[in-house]
Amino acid sequence: DHRQIEKCGFSNAFNLEEITLPSTLKSIGEYGFDNAGIKTLIIPDSVEIIENYAFAWSDLENITIGKGLSSIGEGVFEGTSIQTIHIPNNITTIERNAFCFSLIQTLTIPDNVKNIGEYAFSGCDKLNNVTFGEGLKVITRGSFNSCERLSKVVFENKSVTVEDWAFSACPIEEINMENVAEFGAYSFTGSKLKSLSVPEGVTKIAYAALLNSSNLAEIDVPETLISLGGHSFDDTAWREAQAAGSVYLEHIFCTYDGIIGDDTEFTFKEGTTVIADNAFEGQDSMKKIILPNGLLSIGSVAFWKCANLREITIPASVEYIGEFAFGQCPNLTAINVAPDNQHYRSVDGVLFSKDGKELIWCPKQTSKSYSVPESVAVIKTGAFGESGEINISIKNRDTEFEYGAIGYQCTGHTGVIETFFKRVYSAISCYEKSTAYEYAKEKAIPVTILEEKAVIEEFDKNTFEEH
Repeated sequence: DHRQIEKCGFSNAFNLEEITLPSTLKSIGEYGFDNAGIKTLIIPDSVEIIENYAFAWSDLENITIGKGLSSIGEGVFEGTSIQTIHIPNNITTIERNAFCFSLIQTLTIPDNVKNIGEYAFSGCDKLNNVTFGEGLKVITRGSFNSCERLSKVVFENKSVTVEDWAFSACPIEEINMENVAEFGAYSFTGSKLKSLSVPEGVTKIAYAALLNSSNLAEIDVPETLISLGGHSFDDTAWREAQAAGSVYLEHIFCTYDGIIGDDTEFTFKEGTTVIADNAFEGQDSMKKIILPNGLLSIGSVAFWKCANLREITIPASVEYIGEFAFGQCPNLTAINVAPDNQHYRSVDGVLFSKDGKELIWCPKQTSKSYSVPESVAVIKTGAFGESGEINISIKNRDTEFEYGAIGYQCTGHTGVIETFFKRVYSAISCYEKSTAYEYAKEKAIPVTILEEKAVIEEFDKNTFEEH
């Protein structure tokens, strides 16, 4: 059949160095030429489909892609010896692993390409520069990870999202960072940048984004930046130059170098609006902290493992509190919120959304019991992880439970990869016909069924006819 090459058709054909594909060919099957000895190939315009890993780890050095294809499939040219590649205008998608571990040296992604899959060019250790066309708005997770010679990157699109690990372990020296709108976790780890000016409008830099960028000495961030991931600038020249004590990046409190003693009342510099993720991590002697008026954002795991922190008050200005901000704080018994805060509220030391529909965090309950208000529609992830051994009464029959809401304690969180949990003792009291009962059964949490209340309807005697 001259219309298709079957799956594994020429797989492991080590001695096959040349082949001419017929003009009637429509498709090349999975692993069609993987590990084959073929070095040069012209794909005719008639070919519409090349399935996954069709040429993976073959000896292919030169490839001409025909006009019939719209995408380059998963792993199609993985591990090949291709050094240059012309991507024609008919290609709109490059799937995951498409060219990973190949020998490409220079790369231009044309404007017609709209999507690049995860790890599409990862491990291309000969690649030294890449230009992305205007059609590409997202550089996906790990897509150029560990391209150990990649020194120059050009974005032609004016608003590019760089996802987690996109350029991790790439020695980038030159890049038009003004076109980057979002920085994913580990996105530029190990870069060789000497300075960084984060564009106006960027609101978040994720975990360890520029970790181990040892040459990075100058950093400028806009006021729009309200979320800074933990360890984002660790092991940089800028970080090494900071004095002991409080470390700030303009309006952002990053961390504290040293130990905050149990008799120290910690204060912030004027104008602090952001507490970065992991900012006070491990300050296990700190008992009390006064958050500044004007603070807008408290980062994820900001007070992680502050083992002796007893109480904290959230100012009226705070608009955002990150995940597990008070995780691993076993002695925290109250989170208080200023009454005029427009985003959060506190009832008996428990943190809620302003409308009371989300229960966000329940600190340690010395009574070992807690009744969830019936107004609560959602119990957030890990909300009861630090409550201690506790019996939780839930009378709302339709409460939604996020992952690990009850019966789980967060033991590790970076905001990337995954969050780690361990089981902790909790018990639930609820009605049998309720989402709480279903949750307890699913998670093997001890459950006590509340007694159904009898409903007695009262009728107006005037509605009855006299007999």
